[in-house]
Parts: sequence; structure tokens; C-alpha cells
Amino acid sequence: MLTYINTIHAQKKMQKLSEYTASNGITYEIGDRLKMRHGAAANGDFLSLIEGIGASSTNRLGAVHSNFIFSIKKIRSWNLSSYKGVTFVLGGGGMAKNSIDIELAIQNCEITDCEPSTQSTNSIKKVETSLPNQEIDKYDKLRKIKKLYDEGVLTEQEFLEEKKKILNH
Repeated sequence: MLTYINTIHAQKKMQKLSEYTASNGITYEIGDRLKMRHGAAANGDFLSLIEGIGASSTNRLGAVHSNFIFSIKKIRSWNLSSYKGVTFVLGGGGMAKNSIDIELAIQNCEITDCEPSTQSTNSIKKVETSLPNQEIDKYDKLRKIKKLYDEGVLTEQEFLEEKKKILNH
């Protein structure tokens, strides 16, 4: 019985998520790509990008990771006495897994998605309220891949292939 109670207690401290809507209005999902900008520390190191995957890791990654593109491997929500927030476990470029405090990255503009979307959310919401959920999801995916294309994360060919898949689904 004690093991069961400890398991429930541990689950409250860390939750695995399949997606997370951040303060910049973007919903991140496992498999999405995240492009770094530059570190906000005086020496160019990242304040939000940490070597390793634990919430207690403290080794910050350096300026050499500017413009690096990571893929999101896991999304974790933490509720510890020493840390409360959401981290993404990242992989990419043959590197060991690292983690990022997504809200800290947005706050310090260390990722390309640090600015809130400049699209007219009112007009988007009006269109979405008249569409079935499947259509809303399709347009969300199209907006997401267009943004990745505009940021240079996707090539034109990758963008066109993804767009075709979404529209044909």
C-alpha cells in the first residue's frame, strides 16, 4: 500500500504531456521542431537550455547552439518545491538529450517562437467557430508548417510535401 501512495505522490510532481500550449500561443507537440535563436546570458550562453533531462540539471548550453534546431522528444510538467514549470526533452544533430524550460526560453527570446503570433486571432477564431474540429485541426497544422517554412526550419519542398499530406488527409 505504501508503494501505491508514493507512486501517486510522485505522479503529481512530474507529469508527461503529449502537448503544451505556451505563453506565446503556440501548442507544441512531441516531434515538433524548436529553433534556437541566441543565448540571453551576457556571454551568449542559454539561460533556458540545459544539458541533460532532469529538472535539477544546471549545466547551461553555450552560444555554439545558436540557430540550432532541436526536435521535441518529451514534454514534462514539473511541480517540485525547487522548480515549477514545463520542460521539453530535446534531441537533434546527434547530440545527447537536453532539456529546455520553454517559458524561460520564450521570456528571454532564446527561441524563434518567442513573439506572440501576429496573426489576427479574432478573424481566425470566427472562421474556426463555423468549422468542424477536423477542419480546425487541419488549418492549425497548415499554420504551423507555414510558420516553420517562414522561419527557415522547413525547405520549400518539405513544406509542399507536408501541406499536401495535410490537405489530402
